[in-house]
Amino acid sequence: MSPNVQTAMPLWTWITSDVLTYLAAHAVPLPPHHDVFQGSIECAICPADIKPGRLHVLDQMDPHAAAFVRATARISLGLVAARAREIEAALERTP
Repeated sequence: MSPNVQTAMPLWTWITSDVLTYLAAHAVPLPPHHDVFQGSIECAICPADIKPGRLHVLDQMDPHAAAFVRATARISLGLVAARAREIEAALERTP
C-alpha cells in the first residue's frame, strides 16, 4: 500500500449495542426486516432456519426468494424423510 494512502476503520471496534445506540441517537430507522433477520439479510434464503415470521417477511421483500426457500426446504425434508426410513428399516432388522 502506498505511504500516501491513509486507511481508517472507525467502526471496526463497534459492537451491536454501539451501532444501535448511534442509530437511535441520530433517529436512523432500522430496516423493516431487522427484527426478523438480525444477522445478514443473505441468511434469509437459508432453509436451515425457517420460521413463520421469516417466511412472511421474505414473502413481502422477495417472493421469488421465498418460493426458493420453500422449494429447497421441501427437497431437504424429502431427503431427511428418506434417510429416516432407511434408519428405521435398519433398526427393525437389528436384534
